[in-house]
Amino acid sequence: EHSHLFSAEEAMEMYGYALNYCIRKINSSTEYLAEVFELYQATLKKEVILNDGHLNHQHFKNVIAIGLRLKQFDWVMYFIEAYQNKLPENVRDNAYRYNMAQVYFSKKEWDKVIELLQRVEYDLVFYKLDSKALLLKTYYEQGEWMVLESLIDSFQILLRRNKEVSKQQRNTYLNLVKFVKRLSRLMPDDVERIKALKQKIEATHPVGDKGWLLEK
Repeated sequence: EHSHLFSAEEAMEMYGYALNYCIRKINSSTEYLAEVFELYQATLKKEVILNDGHLNHQHFKNVIAIGLRLKQFDWVMYFIEAYQNKLPENVRDNAYRYNMAQVYFSKKEWDKVIELLQRVEYDLVFYKLDSKALLLKTYYEQGEWMVLESLIDSFQILLRRNKEVSKQQRNTYLNLVKFVKRLSRLMPDDVERIKALKQKIEATHPVGDKGWLLEK
């Protein structure tokens, strides 16, 4: 209510505390998705999220991810078009392509996802890992089992060899890859193994895209 009494930097720091709290709560209660969405919208409206007129590419990604989870497709498209030019120039094209691929994934337009990801340049390890994870899910959705198996192998090698990847990131993505591999080898009528795998996914931390895995 009184954020206008503070500098943009101070206000964003306080919004950051609220965002971090709600993001942690999302793991146990999805009602906090709407809270995060509202907080981000407030920071955009008041422009406290901008730094010298620029928007951090991680904030850009987070806003889109939350909007897509809430199925606010029209708003997300408006946001991308309105704010892409506020991204730092050195990451602008990659951020735009990767996040548009996320939009098309949410809309189940798999070919468009692959086309965009092929144009993402892997200058930053962040885009390399997230792009490969999104491609992994896309191949699974398409039922492209042979190319999925090949990607699983190359992704595991990348995660184990790349020194830029933190231990937390490595474990998060390796668990995602492991569970996608197991999912791809399950028969749809094998109820007991499916149930056991679901329990294993729920009990494992950290896991990338856990919600998507449980849905599958």
